[in-house]
Amino acid sequence: MQVHSRKIILRAAKIEFERWITDSRMILLVVLILFSYQSVTEPLLSMADKMNESLNMLEPFIALLNSPLLLLLIPMTFLTINSDFPRTEGNEIFSVSRIGRKEWLKAQILFVVLAEGLFLLILFFSTLLPQIAASKWSFSWSLPVRQYAYYFPQEAKSYAVTLITGRMYNQTDVVEAALMGAVLQWMNLTMLSLLMLLFWNLKRKKTGMFTAAGIMGGGTAAAMLEGKLEWLFPSAHTTIYLHYTKLLRKPIFPIYLSVVYFALLISVLLILNMVLIHKYDYLSNAQLN
Repeated sequence: MQVHSRKIILRAAKIEFERWITDSRMILLVVLILFSYQSVTEPLLSMADKMNESLNMLEPFIALLNSPLLLLLIPMTFLTINSDFPRTEGNEIFSVSRIGRKEWLKAQILFVVLAEGLFLLILFFSTLLPQIAASKWSFSWSLPVRQYAYYFPQEAKSYAVTLITGRMYNQTDVVEAALMGAVLQWMNLTMLSLLMLLFWNLKRKKTGMFTAAGIMGGGTAAAMLEGKLEWLFPSAHTTIYLHYTKLLRKPIFPIYLSVVYFALLISVLLILNMVLIHKYDYLSNAQLN
């Protein structure tokens, strides 16, 4: 019985994943990639070229995940592409009854976690491929990132220099910054998706999308102001440099607590969704949709 249940979950998740990949809204991801190249990868490559040095392969991806310009755009692009999550329009709503409430919910969660992973993986390769010939692998930050302002003091406050500052490279190593940045953003997208799923369970699907967008918008504003309120929102928790002071190697907010923050929210949302799905009236929701 358990094997059969797993097959049902995997099959349903596969169908949703295939639909998501071929959705016309994926063009928004292409737009995000082009924008991130112009606003992140290209300025870093220009710095490296001017110094005749190589970047670390991971640095453009780290800059992408921590850019104030992209702090809101990354999650909003994913949410917009996935704005109809969970997809239950028309006859598809009856799949809840056909495969079972519990199995359907697990399939939706599996699908969205895989979609988030692919989304972030595409972003990673979009930063890696354009600069792979002009960069190198290393466990340390590159010379252009660390010393560009020293060699070109007239450009010390330029936009390119602010992409990765001493608040990042003096406080954490490059591999940790890349891995934790990706993990925290993955957890952030999972939390937002589960929030949308919760509102669907409450028969307030559109409200869920607006709520998730509001949380990201408010969180981005709070993160840019850098007050104590920023840690109430997920945006600050996904931004590595905000966890550290500018000079002292002392965290303002330990990164492991950000992992705990997301883990608690995800756990609560999972429990609420599991409870509500058992009370779900798919016939009523079919009429609403």
